Amino acid sequence: MSAALAAALSPWFLLLTAFVGVNQWLYVLAGACPASLVLQRTLGLRPAGERETR
Repeated sequence: MSAALAAALSPWFLLLTAFVGVNQWLYVLAGACPASLVLQRTLGLRPAGERETR
């Protein structure tokens, strides 16, 4: 999607691809990325492996 936006509108949209890649590496290396931390704190979402069992 960012490649299409970069081709059609502005090459600055390639930063979207870079941001996604950095977030993926942070998740692999640290176990969390900024986006996942924001989702956990604002919406209360948790990873599937951390669901409560009954």
